[in-house]
Amino acid sequence: MIDQMTHLFRLRAVIEEGSMRKAAGRLNLTQPALSRSIAQLESIFGRPLLVRHTRGIEPTDFGLRVLSTVNRMSRQWELAQEDLMRTGRETTGVLRLRTGPLWRSVVLPSILPEFQVQFPGVDVVLEYASPRPVLEDLIEGHCDISFGGVQIDAKRDKRLIRREFVTVRDRIVARRDHPLLADLDQDGFVRAPHLLDYPWIVYTGDSVYELQTQHAMIERLGRAPLVRCRSESLLAVLGLLQRSDYLCILPEASVHATPEMQLRALPLPWTGRVVPSGAVYRAEMADWPPLVGLLDIATKYFANDAPEWGTPR
Repeated sequence: MIDQMTHLFRLRAVIEEGSMRKAAGRLNLTQPALSRSIAQLESIFGRPLLVRHTRGIEPTDFGLRVLSTVNRMSRQWELAQEDLMRTGRETTGVLRLRTGPLWRSVVLPSILPEFQVQFPGVDVVLEYASPRPVLEDLIEGHCDISFGGVQIDAKRDKRLIRREFVTVRDRIVARRDHPLLADLDQDGFVRAPHLLDYPWIVYTGDSVYELQTQHAMIERLGRAPLVRCRSESLLAVLGLLQRSDYLCILPEASVHATPEMQLRALPLPWTGRVVPSGAVYRAEMADWPPLVGLLDIATKYFANDAPEWGTPR
């Protein structure tokens, strides 16, 4: 087993370097020794793992599957090694988080201080973006837990656990004294056609909001709104809404969670999509104390603040 693990980690180095020579130098091995490792793995699996081109070495489709498994095993070994090397009771290690903007801006600043008290020896790494899909990074161990939307394919992603904390509703948001609120209809709703009289911001931190901005207005009012600003920063969007007549579709929770911004969801007879929000993590991480502790803290947070967010789960 140990020999096979050694061969697998050597395979990963070859794939990452794209060259036997570079991988051998990185591992301080001879190229023949490295080639023997790859040959032994291909003999065990009965399938080729690498393809050689003039531009270097690339993994086969099966080689990519093996690499994914090696990455996941590497992360689990890292955690196990940290646990085995502990001399006292304090848990140590690194917890890598991938977060959506609302979690990043509002939830984590509220729950991480308590986490730090409970697990002072654990380093937290907040990762906001990656060129790779977050579920792929979770499966391969590049991050440990993702906070935000929790839509996953349970059949395809059997190694992932989905933990839903709350459902969040998207609404059209404006400042509390927006001119639209001075002329409500007899039912207390904003006169919907007037939504097209004002400029709009599109929050681009999540691509779905641009689609919502266009499609919701076309579906309801027959034409798209006038988009005058696009921003991937949630805080920038909230600040612009507070100081102008802009309108924007955002999670209603962003309004209630930042009361100092003096914003509100506009009263309308229709609302936007309802989105489950929570955590996704690998099944093998489920009993790691720091992750268990963080999930418990998040559960208490939503139990106390659920009215501001939506419907607790």
